[in-house]
This record gives sequence, structure tokens and C-alpha cells, in this order.
Amino acid sequence: MPTSQFHRNRAVLIVADDPTFVRNICEEWEQHPGAAVLRVVGSHECVGIQFGDFQFVVVGGIEPEISREVLAVLRPGNVPVIVIGTEGASLGVSKRNASKLLVLPAFPGWQDLLIALGGEVARRAEAQARARRSEMTNAALQCDATLGRYVIEMRHNLNNALTSVLGNAELLLLDETKFTSNERKQIDTIRLMALRMHETLQRFSSLEKELRGSSEPSVETAAECMQPDFKTQDRKTTEELQGPQLAHAAGAD
Repeated sequence: MPTSQFHRNRAVLIVADDPTFVRNICEEWEQHPGAAVLRVVGSHECVGIQFGDFQFVVVGGIEPEISREVLAVLRPGNVPVIVIGTEGASLGVSKRNASKLLVLPAFPGWQDLLIALGGEVARRAEAQARARRSEMTNAALQCDATLGRYVIEMRHNLNNALTSVLGNAELLLLDETKFTSNERKQIDTIRLMALRMHETLQRFSSLEKELRGSSEPSVETAAECMQPDFKTQDRKTTEELQGPQLAHAAGAD
């Protein structure tokens, strides 16, 4: 069996009281180098063990009455359990717990089947972990998408506000005698920051068009679109916003 079928960084727990049962498993396990490490405990040692630290638990070589007590300890957790040599009905297994409990009859050669079954259990656990990670990633992406939709909806209002700020700053700078040198510097700073915000919105619009027009947008291209060159664009943007927009600079529509 390929060693990739097991999470080698997580051990497999064996709960057994019969040394022969444990020896049979260990002998078969040793024939698969790289498989998960085995940890063996007796039925009386189950209480207090953190079963979530193991990829699955093997229960066998125990009297049925004691097996029921061991399963009662395992039942609250989510770790898969493989029971060897005992019928599930005799263990009082409910349908609710049947999905994480697998019963393997102790017929000749059951050790080989245990190895194969253990690999399938490990793969299923890995698939479930990937699904949980995907759900978390999807939730984060949904949050980003909501923020993106809000920016799209408010972009027009924000552009209007920036037009008003920039236009008023340009009008104030036209009168060179009204303000001191420091005041003019502060007004010019307002104008430059408004230009930068306007450029960011313009880049956002360009990125939106690019993403909508391409089924597989390039991440590098998208990153470049979000990095405006303010030094070369300030004059161009000022010219675009001047003219008719300065006529209503006191407040945009």
C-alpha cells in the first residue's frame, strides 16, 4: 500500500487487551515502511486520551461488554473508529454514530483488509479537511465580494465628492494673494490627495473592465492596474477635471 494513504504526521491508536491481536496488527504494519506510527493502549487507559490527535482508532481484542464502554468514550469525538471482530448491533451502535464507526469481521486475512481500510479512512478524513478549508476560503471570498460590490455601487458618489473637493481646491489656488504660503501648501496637499484618490478609482474601473472581459484574468496584470503612477498622472487628471466641472466646484451633483 502506498505510504501516501496515511497521514504520517498523525499516529493511529490501537485499543486492545489481547497481546496476540496487537502483535498481528504490528507485524502487518511493519511491512509498509513510512506508514503511520502506532500507539497501543489498553481498554482501561482510554479515559483522558485526546482522540482527536489520531487519524483513526482501531478497537479489538476486547470483550464485547468492554468494547461498548470503550465506544461510549469514543462516541463524543469525530475520529473514525474501526472495530475488529465484533458486530455493530451487539455494540449498541446507533445510526447517528454509524458513519464514523466501521466494523471489520475477524476472518482470515483481516490484517490486510485493515491496512486497506485504514488508507481509505485516512483519505476520507483528508478530503473532509480539504472541504472544510474550502468552505472557510469561500466564506472569506464572499466577504471580499460583498466589499467589492459596495465599492462599485458607491463609486459614482465618491467620484462626485472628489470632483467637489478637487474643484474647490483648484479655485482656492487661483487667488495667489488670499492665502499665505503655508495655507497654499495645505490646499495643494488636499488637491494632490484628491487626485490620488481619483486615480485609484480610475484604476479600479479599468481593473473591473479587464476582469469582466477575461475569463481567466492575470494576477500580475491586476496588481499592476491597482498601482497608479501618480507623478505622471496628476497633470492629466487635473486637466480632465478642469473646465466644465469647475463650474460646479462648490458641490457636485
